[in-house]
This record gives sequence, C-alpha cells and structure tokens, in this order.
Amino acid sequence: ALRENRRLTRLAEDFLTFARLERGDLKLRHTVCDLDEIINGVLAELAPTIGNSGAIVTRSPAGHHAWGDPEAITSV
Repeated sequence: ALRENRRLTRLAEDFLTFARLERGDLKLRHTVCDLDEIINGVLAELAPTIGNSGAIVTRSPAGHHAWGDPEAITSV
C-alpha cells in the first residue's frame, strides 16, 4: 500500500508539472549537476522495485556533470 501510495503521489506530481509546463509557469533551476549523485539517488529509491523485478542494473561511475535542474533530471 505504501509503495502504491508513493507511485500515485509521483503520478500526481507529474501531472502538476506538465500543467505548469503548459502554462509556462514551470521554473527550473540552472546549476551544475553531479550526474553520478543523481543516478545513485534514483537507483537507491528504485532498489526495492528493481530487486522485486529480478532485473540487474549495472553502471560505471563516469564523473560527468550537466547543466540543468537536478530535480527535473531526477524526474526524467
């Protein structure tokens, strides 16, 4: 139930984000983002789902950075 609640919350947040985008109200921060940090955070959040699916996720730290909004990149 908790996992489903989180999924529905993310879905509602995505709908709100798209609505803001369509209205031109979406404000993005522009900063240097550590992509390894973002990827590690996303993988940690998805670890239970990945583990339950039987999928195997591998990655090599790349040390790359990007210019953008860390929260928007995480959402993608």
